[in-house]
Amino acid sequence: DIVASGAIACKMMALVLSCCCSTISILMFASTTSIAHAYSMHSTVGPIYASTNAMNEGEGSSTKVLDGLNVAIIGGGPSGLLLAHRLLKSGSSVSLFESRGDPRILSGAAIDSSRAYALGIGIRGRTAIKTVDEELWQLIKSRGFPCDKFHLHLNPSFKIKLRDDERDVATEGLEASILLFQTDLCSVLLDELENRYGETSKLKLFFNSKVSACGLIKNGKDLIQPNTDIFGKGAKQQAELFDLVVGCDGFRSNVRKSMEAYAPNIVTTQMRELPGLAKVVTLPAASSKRLDAKSVHLLLPSGSGAGSVTAFIEPTVRGSCVLFAGRVSEESTSEHNGENHSLQLMDMNTDIDADQASALGNAVREAFPLLEKELTDEVVLQVAKQRPFASAVVKANTYNCGLFAICGDAAHATGGVSGQGCNSALCDSATLANCLEKVHSDSTISGESDRCQMVGEALLAYSKQAVPEGTALFELAIGPDEPTSTGRRILSTISAAFDFVFRGGRTIQRILGTSLQSFSDIRQMRDLFFDKNFPDAAEFEASLEKIHADVMEKLSPDINKVAVFTQEMK
Repeated sequence: DIVASGAIACKMMALVLSCCCSTISILMFASTTSIAHAYSMHSTVGPIYASTNAMNEGEGSSTKVLDGLNVAIIGGGPSGLLLAHRLLKSGSSVSLFESRGDPRILSGAAIDSSRAYALGIGIRGRTAIKTVDEELWQLIKSRGFPCDKFHLHLNPSFKIKLRDDERDVATEGLEASILLFQTDLCSVLLDELENRYGETSKLKLFFNSKVSACGLIKNGKDLIQPNTDIFGKGAKQQAELFDLVVGCDGFRSNVRKSMEAYAPNIVTTQMRELPGLAKVVTLPAASSKRLDAKSVHLLLPSGSGAGSVTAFIEPTVRGSCVLFAGRVSEESTSEHNGENHSLQLMDMNTDIDADQASALGNAVREAFPLLEKELTDEVVLQVAKQRPFASAVVKANTYNCGLFAICGDAAHATGGVSGQGCNSALCDSATLANCLEKVHSDSTISGESDRCQMVGEALLAYSKQAVPEGTALFELAIGPDEPTSTGRRILSTISAAFDFVFRGGRTIQRILGTSLQSFSDIRQMRDLFFDKNFPDAAEFEASLEKIHADVMEKLSPDINKVAVFTQEMK
């Protein structure tokens, strides 16, 4: 996952130093692709999502209140795996579908680039994980690298210290963020799922199994066809039917698309892909003395050999995770030694030959001389052949529909700008589990209709807690749906610069990453910088209740199950 506190700080420094417009544009792009790094401090400001005391205190349910509930989780990333832990602990049966392979099997160069990037688990994510138990957090923590520093390198000989909270961590006993590869985080969560529930019949794992769509079932057997064909050719319906399907399947979520198909013009999503691409490579710890081994580093390129590409270096227990972020120009890139280097670096080039690789290697080393020893021709060739990945921003107007729910990037993606993507997704999973547990513990089930009614109540309660938080995080990171006036944008920029220079770097991104204060409260405190005030809890509840009522009016009252359609991945 990607944090923006350092990147926004870079933007502020660019303002203070009156950098040229081209430099500012590079830093603005960097804000959408930087590596998670911010440390996290304990706070008593308030519970995440104004959730239950269990969420705030870090203890999930120890009773089997969800016994008999059969749930399909789509997506085997951190949020899907944490949700599986919570539901299984409460007695639910869980089938987890993941389109990629088992992350524990792949290693080294074989790791899927979509999993090769590093994540930063801060106070919000740590609190969510601890709702399972302290043991799980300690296992995850043992695989991570504590980090509390961030440096910006404007050139090889000039760097700016944007974050250095090592003193606060040491003197106040605060806990730094833990940096680790997504593969390692998922591996720990999977190992513990199998250790704790593998010998029961309640856990089923399906890898290389892409869920293309989900269908609502009425009377326990009849598939309801939406107006648009979402199932497609080659999709196979799983024999097992589910009481609930939860989409933790990313910003291109097929569960969200199924929700939209069953409730068109009621369930809506704003989504746009961000410009620019990224590639990741794992290297040994940097040998340059100018690169602090315990810090995250943002390197701006020296010269034009590599084009408008930045490098982000993040320390992990397995060496340095280096993310190259840049754009593929639609026009011919400037020549350097006769080759189009920036296009080759950020595009996927499986046919690159040895001479091209050598020339490209020289260009990249010229751009990033602090990594000269690590960026061998072999490493550069590996990056050039890698499939780049993109980011997107997503904002759904509700996180539930019928017997569907969505979490994390499927519901609210900020493309890495907030630095809270993984942490907020983990919070979604904990909040959803809390809502399911509370409704089921307060009710008695006498039949399938009672089960469906309770699931619906729990999902609506989840949306009421999570949608305001996801919306607030989106606006804090991306901005409002409608353009803000020039005066308010200038005021916001001046305020951010003041916070960075005179308040010890207390930017909005740092506040997001160093407290448990709800995103909604933080957004409301910044109403001055927006043309419209942020809705209060009552306004969100009224809006979500209307959406829920409109959905239920459209759907059949006989719906009681969900079918999952999969396509086997090679």
